[in-house]
Amino acid sequence: MTEQKNNSWYLPQSITLESVTGTAGSPFTFAIGQSQKEQFTYFDTFDWKLYQRGYSLHYSSGTWVLTQNDGLNTVARASGPLPDKRVFPHEFPRGSLSRILESVCTIRALLPLETVDSISTPVRALNKDGDALGLLLFTSQQAHENNHSLKSVRLFSVPGYGKQTKSIRNLLSSHGIVEKVSLQRNLEIILQQSDRVPGDYTSKFSIQLNTNSTARQAAVTIYKQLLETMLRNEAGILEDIDSEFLHDFRVALRRTRSALSQMKNVLPLEVASYFKREFSYLGKITGPTRDLDVYLLYEDRYKSRLPAPLREGLHLFFTDLARKREEEQEKLVKALNGSRYKGIIIEWQHYLEESTQDTDTTPPVMSLARKTLSRQYKKIIQNGAAITPETPDEKLHDLRIQCKKLRYSLEFFSSLFPEDTISRLIKQLKRLQNNLGHFNDLSVEQGMLHHYLDDLQPEVRKDMDIATAIGGLLTTLHHDQQRVRDEYYSTFKKFNSERNSHLLNTLCECN
Repeated sequence: MTEQKNNSWYLPQSITLESVTGTAGSPFTFAIGQSQKEQFTYFDTFDWKLYQRGYSLHYSSGTWVLTQNDGLNTVARASGPLPDKRVFPHEFPRGSLSRILESVCTIRALLPLETVDSISTPVRALNKDGDALGLLLFTSQQAHENNHSLKSVRLFSVPGYGKQTKSIRNLLSSHGIVEKVSLQRNLEIILQQSDRVPGDYTSKFSIQLNTNSTARQAAVTIYKQLLETMLRNEAGILEDIDSEFLHDFRVALRRTRSALSQMKNVLPLEVASYFKREFSYLGKITGPTRDLDVYLLYEDRYKSRLPAPLREGLHLFFTDLARKREEEQEKLVKALNGSRYKGIIIEWQHYLEESTQDTDTTPPVMSLARKTLSRQYKKIIQNGAAITPETPDEKLHDLRIQCKKLRYSLEFFSSLFPEDTISRLIKQLKRLQNNLGHFNDLSVEQGMLHHYLDDLQPEVRKDMDIATAIGGLLTTLHHDQQRVRDEYYSTFKKFNSERNSHLLNTLCECN
């Protein structure tokens, strides 16, 4: 038997195996085989990385199977870790499956979406001599705690019987069996009665603003979406599923704080000032755990920079960081379960819901957008051009923050302007951000390592091994930082181009 590419179709709810095999006047007789039961569980990351790339991953009877959603073709199959509330790509044995999962999912955990009970029944289509002309595989799937049954049929052909395969296909069509099966669609149907919808979360910020809105109406729309992102990630932080929950929470928090500062005179001054203070507190309680998450991701990169004899010292160093991270995570969970955090969220939710009742005398959102973008862009150009080889590192850090604020504003207001113009500006800004971000990361890493060295005890052998490894690492990081700083000047020159200035002036009508 050979399988035709995506020769699988959904069965209308009124159609059964018996109604197909019992078709009057059919040129075939049918031999119904033994049904087989199977249970499998779908997995994906919280932000649907596999789904977005056209993959479907499931686990069944000790085997993980990765399939393409469109053609139903198996991409990779392997044994692996036992399914749990989370599984990481790096836990799979090395092979094609692990390579794809690590490439697509990176550091995100794979989470169980739904467990499905499946019953498959093979049916052979025979001629009058009893020869098999084709195989039909009827399948019925039902998710746990879901009354909706998903029925499909798959056609396998027999070499040399192409005409008969077409006749079998025509027989299926006569029963209204015409809709092609898509594993992407399967997942959507199976999850109908769950609390998840495929693609219901993404870390990318995207919002559609009304050009006729006032500045306050637009700001409230932005704040509500950012708050929703924070709340969607809250449970993942508390359960410590993977580090990206806290990352996305903090990005939404930073965007909120940036908007409160940059969208001037939109909210009442006392309201903006109050929530800036409260959200600053949230930044402080979430910062230590996130910092340690980032440092722990450096382990492999750091080890690759050092000769083998020094790597044991780094192993001890990262073991200590992991312990400290557990301590900080406990503090974070306590804070997020505390009354102050809950009070901030409730107050912010209440204000955003009630703000529409206030008298709104703010200008049109287009006016706010143009003024904000123009001010931020000019500040970056002025401060960026003033940086010389003698400029203290802190000025580059300040410029990085200014670039981040402009990036956030471009994302906030992107729907108000031509997509191609906004996209080009963001692309150019990202290059400068990458340079400044890399410079800042190297600076923060060195600061962290120096601070760690200060707490070591020279008379302790373990601490001496760690100190030796960190010393070698600091040397390589310092050289990297100097190289990145040297690259800043050409990177900034490309950003500070007449073309970018023209793009910004076009957006802001500043000609």
